Amino acid sequence: MTHSIQPNGVPELTLGWRIQMAIDAAGLKQTDLMDYFELSRGTISRWCRDDGVPPKRHQIMQIALMTGVNATWLETGKTPTGGGGGEENTDYGLKVRSSTN
Repeated sequence: MTHSIQPNGVPELTLGWRIQMAIDAAGLKQTDLMDYFELSRGTISRWCRDDGVPPKRHQIMQIALMTGVNATWLETGKTPTGGGGGEENTDYGLKVRSSTN
C-alpha cells in the first residue's frame, strides 16, 4: 500500500485514515462498527488500512452518522465551506463531542 504526498508535503488522507479518525474522534472502536455492520474484525481493520475492498457508500454514510462527522468529508476528503465554491475546509469534518451533565 502506498500513500501519495500532496504538493504541500502532507500525506493524502485516504478513506481508511478518515474512517479511523472519525472512529477515534467519536470515542468509538473498530469493534463498534464490527458489531453494527455484523462484519468481521478483519474487514473493518482492512477498511481502516485501505486494504482490499472499501466499504460501500451506504456503509460510509452510516459511519458518518455513527461518528458525527461530515459525510462528504468521510467519503471524499473534502468538506463544503458554505461559500458555494466547493473549497476545501481544514476542519476535516470532525466535531468535538461535549458531555452534558
